[in-house]
Amino acid sequence: MGRDESLDFVKFVAITLVIMVHVSAPGFVQFGPQWKAALLYRGLSSICVPLLFLATGALLLTRDASPASVFRRVKRIAIPAFLWSCVYLARATFIEHGIVGNWIVRILTYPAAVHLWFVYTIIGYYACLPLFSGFYRNSTDAQKLLVLGVWFIGTSINPFCYGLFGAAPLGIDFSFLPLYAGYPILGAMLYGRFRRVDGSGLVVSAVVALIALGVTIFGARASALSHGVPTMVFFEYSSPTVIVASAASFIALQGAFDRIEGIVFRRAVSAVAKRTMSIYFVHLLFVQAFFSLSHQMMFSNQAWSFYLIACAAALVTSTVIVISMQNMPGVRIMCPD
Repeated sequence: MGRDESLDFVKFVAITLVIMVHVSAPGFVQFGPQWKAALLYRGLSSICVPLLFLATGALLLTRDASPASVFRRVKRIAIPAFLWSCVYLARATFIEHGIVGNWIVRILTYPAAVHLWFVYTIIGYYACLPLFSGFYRNSTDAQKLLVLGVWFIGTSINPFCYGLFGAAPLGIDFSFLPLYAGYPILGAMLYGRFRRVDGSGLVVSAVVALIALGVTIFGARASALSHGVPTMVFFEYSSPTVIVASAASFIALQGAFDRIEGIVFRRAVSAVAKRTMSIYFVHLLFVQAFFSLSHQMMFSNQAWSFYLIACAAALVTSTVIVISMQNMPGVRIMCPD
């Protein structure tokens, strides 16, 4: 199967939104002149990680997952994850003068930087690929929908209602079900059935995505105002509105990319998408640098423009650094394609 550039576009949007999450999150957690801008950008970016899981499912679940292929995938991520963890621990130790302790123990037991949780999760997902791939390729549509329904109730509806109302609608214990397990299955199903949508399908999926994102943002606003403090209930990656918005966006983004003919744009998307994981590793260094340089702007009425500028600057800078490192024999191992 050849490379599908529409999935590249999904990953391009996803990594851009990942950066926006880390740019806007500090402004969202406290009220101030920056809060409305942070609320909007953080809400629009809530689909970032789900999009990555959806794209991963579309790419991998229809393939055989042998132990050898699982080992190769884990090795490809684990080695740069270890090296980048050392970079972030060095920063925490020698620049921020924090107390880190034994680096090896820290890396093995807990992410060295807040954003590296995703890398640990992906490694766990790769390790379970034979289970997911075997189920997806050998199950009926009805079985897939049953599993997705249980996942949606157990890891989305129940926790969401508990976070809002202090009680879940069902007392059944769904704790055995992995938090993100449904996203790859959902991504593979959506990719198989809605890879190429007509004009009306594109419009419907885009409208559904915008409505779900709107409910997510206004729900987060109402929750924050009622509690007197910003809360993450609506922004959790397992939130029902985030799941709906992510699924609809996944369809809409692929359909939209099919209709874009600009060669320069497509090359830019490809350049970023092929390096998604490497950009993920490095971007937080530049986000933190922009924060330290523009702290006052971030927490002011200029936040509307600052978040956009910081996000774009971090994306471009990270991409350039990754490409440069990939051309250096001694350090290219840190930046997998």
